[in-house]
Amino acid sequence: MALTVYNTRTKRKEAFVPAHPKVVRIYTCGLTVYSDMHIGHARTYCFWDVFRRWLEYRGHHVISIINYTDIDDRIIVEAAKAGVGELDHVERVIAGFRRDCRALKIKDYAAYTRATDFVPEQADAVQALLDKGHAYVSDGEVLYDVRSFPRYGELSGNKLDDMQEGASGRLDESETARKRFAADFTLW
Repeated sequence: MALTVYNTRTKRKEAFVPAHPKVVRIYTCGLTVYSDMHIGHARTYCFWDVFRRWLEYRGHHVISIINYTDIDDRIIVEAAKAGVGELDHVERVIAGFRRDCRALKIKDYAAYTRATDFVPEQADAVQALLDKGHAYVSDGEVLYDVRSFPRYGELSGNKLDDMQEGASGRLDESETARKRFAADFTLW
């Protein structure tokens, strides 16, 4: 029995074909570790666990990786509320996540990564986006310029012309004029 998956780009069901024969790599976006896992998270991790087990049953070698986003303003806020340091808070939430996954019988991942493991690489990627004109700086934040990527929305089905600029509430009036500060901005 062949596995078919829905391809959001082509909007069709297609045969699943791994990039490398009999090896499947699964990257799962993990928790932003400011708060404990909830039922919505559990559903996601249970789904990927079932999918992984099915692939293994069908003879594939599965390499599964999950990340923790351990840099976030919400971590600072929640750690302060708890009266602990950010690192202690992060470690408590990660330990709870691992405990909850074991209780749900979710198999261990091949690797658990953290955003803090890749800060220099992230800074380089952001600087590259700025250098190529795909991002700009506003109020000290680097924002991605979706109009610089002609295929933006291809996977989600969103069309740029149907999107409302500033809908996130993070842009002010000057932003709609597309003020660019990237030329004079050096990241980190």
